[in-house]
Amino acid sequence: MIRNTLETLLLAATAAALLSAPLPLLAQGAPAVGGTPVYQPPMRGTTAGGRIGGGTRGTGEQTIILSVLAPEHPGLTVKAQPRLYWYLSHAVDVPVELTVVNRDSDDPLLELTIAPPIERGVHALDLADHGVRLVPDVRYEWFVALIADEQQRSNDIVAGGEIELVPASTDLERELADPGYGGAVGAYARAGIWYDAVDSISMLIESNPGDQAYREHRAALLDQVGLEYASAFDRGVEP
Repeated sequence: MIRNTLETLLLAATAAALLSAPLPLLAQGAPAVGGTPVYQPPMRGTTAGGRIGGGTRGTGEQTIILSVLAPEHPGLTVKAQPRLYWYLSHAVDVPVELTVVNRDSDDPLLELTIAPPIERGVHALDLADHGVRLVPDVRYEWFVALIADEQQRSNDIVAGGEIELVPASTDLERELADPGYGGAVGAYARAGIWYDAVDSISMLIESNPGDQAYREHRAALLDQVGLEYASAFDRGVEP
């Protein structure tokens, strides 16, 4: 009798604890990403061009790594005003210059200087914030320059990438309407739309900063295009 009573009380206490426990983040509305996104590079004729530079520079005891989050071939977007991401390995107290150019024009679409101090980590350049719109099927280059000495710009640490605006395929539009496995991140990655895959997972990281799973997914994408320093930052480890 006593044993039955204790078992009943234990079951009741367990049920109460389960009901009062906070729901997991996913159940509280955080979007699912699914499995590790797999990037499929686009099959668009020539793959010449792509990531440019990728600067490193020793300053005293520090080696600064500057990378754009771009593939080693021209990356694609389906958005006329995409967000572009770049990585800085250490905080710096010098300016950073961001430039977007049409390869067929001498005039840049955007020249922007960010005043120091600038924190380490992954940073975003939102073209919509600066009124810049890409034109379909035009190859653009974008650069990030760490200005070590404004009087000697040859000492800049520079990294750059290429980007092209393309129409979304019917298959991609269908997946985005009902993304299912992998969410929008997986849909963009499978379609070869690099910049929008990175942006989708980066926006999830921004809105769910405590969820390491999202950082793991971005790190997996970065690993697939050889950006090991930026992926190590997302994982919180040294490359």
